[in-house]
Amino acid sequence: MSSQAEELFLEAFNTHSDALFRHAFFRLSDRERALELTQDAFVKAWDFVRAGGDIRQPKAFLFRIMNNLIIDEYRRSKTESLDKKLEDNPAFEA
Repeated sequence: MSSQAEELFLEAFNTHSDALFRHAFFRLSDRERALELTQDAFVKAWDFVRAGGDIRQPKAFLFRIMNNLIIDEYRRSKTESLDKKLEDNPAFEA
């Protein structure tokens, strides 16, 4: 990996990390989870760059990753909520 790729990645981090965090916090209303997802988004982007991927539009790429992580978070909480309801009220079971 070139040092130019590292510099571009660091620049993208410095430029977009606050906006990504705010977006995640607004969607999740959970500061800690928003911080974790922001970190996860950059780890996924870094893994892509390390594997030789080329990111032409860093902001769009990072926000796409973040939106996918948020969707995964919604799906996970929805499943957990359904499991909790089934535990609390066995009458719902088929």
